[in-house]
Amino acid sequence: MSNIVIIGAGNVGYHLAIQLSKKNHTVLQVYSRTLARAEEIAMACGAKAIDDVKNINPDGDIYLMAIKDDRVEKLALKLKLSKKIVAHTSGSLPIAILSSASENYGVFYPFQTFSRMKQLDLSEVPICVDGNNDYVKEELTKLGKSLSHHVISLNEHKRLALHLSGVFANNFPNYLFSIAGNILDQEGLSFDLLKPLITETTNKAIEIGPKIAQTGPAKRGDDKIIKLHMEFLKKHPDLQQVYELLSRSIEKENK
Repeated sequence: MSNIVIIGAGNVGYHLAIQLSKKNHTVLQVYSRTLARAEEIAMACGAKAIDDVKNINPDGDIYLMAIKDDRVEKLALKLKLSKKIVAHTSGSLPIAILSSASENYGVFYPFQTFSRMKQLDLSEVPICVDGNNDYVKEELTKLGKSLSHHVISLNEHKRLALHLSGVFANNFPNYLFSIAGNILDQEGLSFDLLKPLITETTNKAIEIGPKIAQTGPAKRGDDKIIKLHMEFLKKHPDLQQVYELLSRSIEKENK
């Protein structure tokens, strides 16, 4: 088992700290610029909360940087961890961005959406690892396998492609759910009406594949219905553009 320092107290840091602790790793510290956020996680996994990088324990085995992508490089410059393993949890950042922090660096990227209020079992979540040498890859792979049955080694290009696919498969659809909910709300209708549809859509995409599962007016080439929808959205030109772009893309895909 490893001694872990979690750098970051956001959603990813929260879940990693809790799950690593449950798998008998020792979470030595949780760092956050906001001490209260670090304390919340630290109390749940028996760690020490800190809010100053100067106080990071140098005796850890692995340091996981679960912070916003735009902060990783700047914070890495403040870490001087010699030969300790430092890894970020980003889907898109290169690993070389950590080269100033240690001689051993890599990535530990759980491919999942994380929310603090929803508990998550990481056992089936793909964990993507990479490192600047075989030692880092081996150690991060072992750490990943202690959490998940699905650990894969990906280079930077393939990890970027995976992250991008996740944006299309998760972030964009979730935003579209929000748009759909707003349309219903404006008409005094409940989002609950969409839940069976969302569930069935997701299940079909998984079971038979998204291309075969595609339905709707754009798939059918039903321009009359598309025009009615565009008219309904006339007070929302930004949504008209989204609707038209997606509809034309679906039509093109299914010609």
